[in-house]
Amino acid sequence: MDPFSALIGLLLGTALTMVALEYLFYRSRDNVITPDWNLVEERSLKICTTQMGAVPIPEDVKILVQRGTKLPGEIVRKAIVRETDNVYMNFAVSEDRAYIFMGPIEKNVRAFITTDEQVIEDLNDIFDKLWKSSERQFYDMEKIERLEEYIDSPIKVRGRILSPELLLKDLEARLVLPDGRVIMVHASPRLNVDETQVYGLHGANVEIQGILRLIRGSLSIEAISIRRI
Repeated sequence: MDPFSALIGLLLGTALTMVALEYLFYRSRDNVITPDWNLVEERSLKICTTQMGAVPIPEDVKILVQRGTKLPGEIVRKAIVRETDNVYMNFAVSEDRAYIFMGPIEKNVRAFITTDEQVIEDLNDIFDKLWKSSERQFYDMEKIERLEEYIDSPIKVRGRILSPELLLKDLEARLVLPDGRVIMVHASPRLNVDETQVYGLHGANVEIQGILRLIRGSLSIEAISIRRI
């Protein structure tokens, strides 16, 4: 997406948000604007965001982010995170409540909170349409400063794989990273690779997508997919 289109989308999203807030605020007494909000008790919560801080959320939240957006590790561990283009608003919607944020989803940022059924339905529709075109977000391990904050989170990493045939025996292979560090790799039950292909990967440069785990005090990657690069 070119910068001009992104800017137009951002301005349009901001303008529509402000018009909607003004309209809804005067339409119902069930609406409130406040910096004191709490998402923890919400059920079936969906969040759409361009920027989000380490705010408390319930488990198994669906979060949709603008492609390339980085979320705090404590958020990623609790949520199902997917990314797509065309995310220009920050909102959250649950079974009976909607939050439209006047900035990033962070503590003390004012939010417009409403129980208006039409708003809830409209935001659900927006979220669901974007969700269908989204992809699961994997964090680039080389760009993460504190890996321990991303344990049990989806990550991707590139390197040279050694003894990949051990993955077929539920043992760990080694991945040599570009900086010379070595991290262990074990197979996820969801890893679907041909046995012949695995043997042919020994010494090859690969990209692995998987979940960062802590096993016996050491970091390891639970590989979901392995592809030669």
